[in-house]
Order: sequence, then C-alpha cells, then structure tokens
Amino acid sequence: MKKVKKSKVSKEPTISEVMSTVQDLAEAVQTGFARVETILDRHEGIINTLAEGQNYLREKVGILDQRVSKTQNRVEDIADSLGDITRVADKDRVSTLDHERRIRHLEKTRA
Repeated sequence: MKKVKKSKVSKEPTISEVMSTVQDLAEAVQTGFARVETILDRHEGIINTLAEGQNYLREKVGILDQRVSKTQNRVEDIADSLGDITRVADKDRVSTLDHERRIRHLEKTRA
C-alpha cells in the first residue's frame, strides 16, 4: 500500500513579523530616497555650474561680437580712406607728370 503524504501545514506570519518586514522595507525605501536626493543635489550643482559657464561664455561671445563689429567698421573706414588717398595720389602723379612736361617744354624753348 502506498503511503499518503501528509500535507505540510504552512505557517502564516504573525502580525509582528509582517510589521517588521514592512518596517525594513520602509527603511530601505527611505535609504534609497536619501541616495537619490544626494545624487540629485550633486546633479543640480553640476547643472548650475554648467549654466553659469554658459552665461559667462554667452557674455564673452557678445563682447567678442561687439569687438569684431567695431573692427569691421574700422577696416571699412580705412579701406575708404585708402581709396580716397589712392585717388588723390593718382591725381597728384598725373599733375606732376603734366607739370614736368610743361617744364621740359619751357626749358627746350628757352634753350
């Protein structure tokens, strides 16, 4: 004849065991939240540092842009002045050549 296995009686946890387990889980969750909070604080500091650096760079780029604009304006002014000076120098050269021709012509007629 076969032996019939006795059913195992499952022992149900007591209320104090359940409360202890819940308390342990609550503490683990609190510890996890504390770690997450620490990490978030660190990330917030990094983000603030990056934002400050970005603002600093934005300010410096703005200053650089102003300087470049002023330099471009100066270069354009110098180019205009050089154009005027070149035209005047060309006119003076032509006038000098004409004057030299007249002097040579006068010297030839006197001689």
